[in-house]
Amino acid sequence: MQRSNPTVNRASWLAVLMTLSPVSTTAGHFKFFHIDWARCLTDPHYLRWLAAFSWGSVVGGASLGKRQKEQLEFTKWAVEEQLRFIDEERIECGVNPRGAVHIEYSGKKYDARARHPVVADDDDEGSQAAPPPKKGNSPYTAGKLSYEPEERMDAADLVAANPLVKTWSGHVSGGKFETEGHSGDCERFSHRLAEVCRARHGVGIKTHTKIQQLVTTPDGDGRRRVSEIVTDAARVQIPPDTEVVVAAGSWTAPLMATAGYYVPLYPMKGYCVVMDLPPEGHPERPREDLIPTRTLIDKYIYVTRMGEQVRVASMGEFAGWSTHPDPVVNDVFRIESALHLAPLAELFHRTPTRCGLRPYVADGLLMAGRVDNAANLSVNVGPGFNGWKVAHGAGHVLASAIAGEGADAYGFDPAAFSPSPRVKECRFWNAICAW
Repeated sequence: MQRSNPTVNRASWLAVLMTLSPVSTTAGHFKFFHIDWARCLTDPHYLRWLAAFSWGSVVGGASLGKRQKEQLEFTKWAVEEQLRFIDEERIECGVNPRGAVHIEYSGKKYDARARHPVVADDDDEGSQAAPPPKKGNSPYTAGKLSYEPEERMDAADLVAANPLVKTWSGHVSGGKFETEGHSGDCERFSHRLAEVCRARHGVGIKTHTKIQQLVTTPDGDGRRRVSEIVTDAARVQIPPDTEVVVAAGSWTAPLMATAGYYVPLYPMKGYCVVMDLPPEGHPERPREDLIPTRTLIDKYIYVTRMGEQVRVASMGEFAGWSTHPDPVVNDVFRIESALHLAPLAELFHRTPTRCGLRPYVADGLLMAGRVDNAANLSVNVGPGFNGWKVAHGAGHVLASAIAGEGADAYGFDPAAFSPSPRVKECRFWNAICAW
């Protein structure tokens, strides 16, 4: 839950295009991105998303850069709002305020499968002396959009503070410690939030219900209005003065297609294993010093402590809307993850992999607001990596926009997140995708 944003640029474009490389994952070469060729290259959603992603990444321009900075200001505010809300409502979701450490290695990127032990001796030949510790709060240093204060850690201090790293392979030279970073469990947060909404605000939530179509009709002034929502259980009539907000994550794109709108996002599947720690004193509980106390980041592997749970997460797979782990990708993920969780090996091996979909918006920016030429249809989705940590803020911005309230109260411009002109009316888009 860091106050930072990945950005869409030429580097991210090249990284995603590497998924199209025929080079397979081999020993010592861990690939974060994967693609289901047959599914994606025959999917109109993916092909159109890739074209928009490529255009924004390569061409971009000053307008995209300005909106990325607006999103950073929004993210800073939204994370603080989220943490305040969690604290005020006493929502138990494993929030960990102990920061995040990015592990760095000396020399060539290590071969995880070679199983070389970690060396934390600064006098050893080949090690690199880390720069002196420093604190910073500039959002645009080192080409990264971030407001997280950072400190440098040398190898000895890093390993002493995070003993789990001793079991990793490679020659640790130090790390970057984001001292105020938070982490938490979005699933527990969502369930508790639903309870608050039901109990305090009388919100009705229909579960185990599949939405099949948004039916739109002409509004008489050149716009279209959502008049009906078709589900597998009933047809829900929408009163004229009722706003329909599509906040369906990655499923926003196919759902909006049923109403004749194209949304420039595509799901990027992530893989994780969430382990419940045995109670203190239990013979199967790992040694306390080898249980991580904060988030440890080894380039593409994230090991996170969330209360009495430990989570390891990684991977970015383009494979449509399937939430099932691909056997080949899952093997890659679990082999690499196991190398970072040796003291928790028994817990890890008996815990199954879970997958979730990141709604990757083509330009990497949140979409929150009213759709063009629609009388009562809004979206709240994206940007792809930062979803739940900005959820409270995104809802606040959207509610203000629907109510017609001014943007003066914010330290950023909410117009930067308007769906216009990114969400486009395309009456035949649903038929194209269905075909």
